[in-house]
Amino acid sequence: MTVAPAPLSANDMSVLLEAAKTHLGIALLSNYVALPKIRRGSLVVPLPDFPVPDLWIKAMVPIDRLKMSRVNALLRFIRSKGGGSDSLEARSVRSTAKSAKK
Repeated sequence: MTVAPAPLSANDMSVLLEAAKTHLGIALLSNYVALPKIRRGSLVVPLPDFPVPDLWIKAMVPIDRLKMSRVNALLRFIRSKGGGSDSLEARSVRSTAKSAKK
C-alpha cells in the first residue's frame, strides 16, 4: 500500500524553499527568495508566463477611519506602489526561466 504524503503548508519562505529544493512539490516563493536559486539552476519556474506579485497588501480599514486624511494618504501611497505582475522582478523571473529552457 502506498501512502501519499500530507500536504505541506507554511508561512515561512525558508521552509517553502527547502521543500521545493527537495522536490516536495511546487512552492509559491517571493522573487527575492527564488531568483538567486533559479539563476543557479537549483529551482525551476513551472509556469513562467504566470508570475505572481512579490508582495500582497490588503488594507483593512474601519469605516469610521476612512475619513481621516492620514489613512487616505497611506491608502493612496500603497495603491501608487503596486507594481503587479509586470514589475521588473517579475519580468526578470520570466526571462530567466525562458532562457533556462533553451
